[in-house]
Order: sequence, then structure tokens, then C-alpha cells
Amino acid sequence: MKRVYIVPGILAAALLAGCQQMPQKTQSSALAQPPSLAQSAQPQAAPAAKQQARVDFRLAQPAKAAGLSELKFRDGSLWYSPQPVLTRADLSGVEPRRTADGHPYIRFTFSALGAQKLAAVTKQYRGKLLVLTLNNSLESVYAINQPLQSGVLDIGVKSDQEAVRAVKTIAGQ
Repeated sequence: MKRVYIVPGILAAALLAGCQQMPQKTQSSALAQPPSLAQSAQPQAAPAAKQQARVDFRLAQPAKAAGLSELKFRDGSLWYSPQPVLTRADLSGVEPRRTADGHPYIRFTFSALGAQKLAAVTKQYRGKLLVLTLNNSLESVYAINQPLQSGVLDIGVKSDQEAVRAVKTIAGQ
């Protein structure tokens, strides 16, 4: 996994946000086993009786711009696109993981079409941010430093518990 360094202010804002609710327009646990043994959650496999979590990836940046919505933090703001560039429908799997030095992250695996979208977005918007939201709540921020051609996106989180909780939410558990 390639290390990604996020601008310290943005990282601090994202970490302080925790599960901060994203403003809406008009629409309305502990890690029990090593991540290598953790089951991969298949987003489409949730029982029909349970409502699936809304999973969105939105473009964002620290500077104000036309058409972007503001998400305020104690020490600044993040400006994000209200329209997601990737959604749950683009995913084929998600799992909690850890780097070799123990830092937790979530691995998102995209379908063939989702992988094409991910590659196009990360190529076109290099230097921007990709914001992960679950049910319109901010989960994490990823700095786009290079095009991602593999169909896999690794997003760092604060703890193993946060990674497991997010994966369970996506899986509908």
C-alpha cells in the first residue's frame, strides 16, 4: 500500500469530524480477528429486509468554489460536491485492514464499471480530496495523489473499531 499524506489541517478536520452529518440539499465493536482473516463484506449481499446504508464518495477541496457545499469544522472548512462521483452501486467489496506497521484502513474494491470511474476521477482530479460518506455522515477523507488504475481504494481511518463499524454499516449488519 502506498502511503498517502493528507494536508495536516484537512486531516485534523476529518479526524475531528468523526461522523459529522453532511448538510443535505432537498433529498432526503472491536476487531475480533486480524484484518487478514476478517470477512470481506459484500455490499450487495445485505438481506432485502434491511435498508442498505448510503455509500457515497464525493470530491472535495479546502478552498471555496462555485457549486460546492461547505462543511464547517472547528479549525476551518471543507468544500465538497453535493453530487457523488462514486456510490454503493460501484462497489464489489469492502473490508477492514491494517498496514504492515499497524495503521487501520478500509479497502474498497470496485466493480469493473466502478474501477473505470475511479480511474477517471483520480486521473482528472489529482490534488483534490475524495470524501467518504455513509448515510450522509462524513467517515474519512482521501487525498488524490495519483490515478488509481487497480479498482482498489484504501482509505485510512482512526481505529480498527472505526474500520469494522464502517464495513458493518456498509454490509447492512
